Amino acid sequence: MTQEKTHPSIQLPNQIDSTPLISKIPNELPKYLRILFRSIKYMEAGLIFQVQMDAELLGHPHILCISQEDIIRFGLMEKVGVPCISFYIRVLYSELANKDINHFIGFLEPSFSSNVGAIEVERARLISIRLDKSIQGQFWLLPYHLRYHWTLIIIDKDHQICYFLDALGNPPPEDLKLLMSMVFDKNGGAKWRTIECPRQSSTAKCGFYVLKMMKDFVTNVAPIRWLNFHCSEKNPYTLEEINEVRDEWAFNLIEWMP
Repeated sequence: MTQEKTHPSIQLPNQIDSTPLISKIPNELPKYLRILFRSIKYMEAGLIFQVQMDAELLGHPHILCISQEDIIRFGLMEKVGVPCISFYIRVLYSELANKDINHFIGFLEPSFSSNVGAIEVERARLISIRLDKSIQGQFWLLPYHLRYHWTLIIIDKDHQICYFLDALGNPPPEDLKLLMSMVFDKNGGAKWRTIECPRQSSTAKCGFYVLKMMKDFVTNVAPIRWLNFHCSEKNPYTLEEINEVRDEWAFNLIEWMP
């Protein structure tokens, strides 16, 4: 099934702001990020991009709000916020849907694991509801945010395996293991596999590595083989590889502008 495109609504400013939001656009920005920066440079402060997220993307229909600050910090490689991760999930889902293979991959809401102060039992319940819609052979991707650091969990519900990918090489944190043990509590708990994955360099942030690893997994014809045998071959990702993902993100946001 090919996903029908619906443009996001944008809260347009009453006038162009004479003071640019970005004092200088960096020369090293890739093509579409540069175009995006030029588009928002003189927009009035507080502009919000509102993108419709259909139920099949993350399990519930909602409006995704992407702020100017989200875009600027993403473009300057300062931070990848939850809205930026969620929008890239939309990009990947559309790519899978166009190939009619979107039923093999599911995505979990990044905020399931990122809400500060959220009740653990409630987070586990929300994840369980989403996983209950699995079909045989389906994998689920959960970007996980802990103490200012993004990691990726790939869930094989059929075998109750959680593959953990951390660009800093850390093992799964205890609060994550507790969360997933509650998700699989009725079936004996989760089994963990820590995957040797590309190690982030000092010049790239963890969020961009998560975006790139998600892309590599969902576009591979043999994703589990890639995960077990080839994921660690890129160590680290090159800046060009990270920029490909960043520019894809920017291109799609531009495409969705009215």
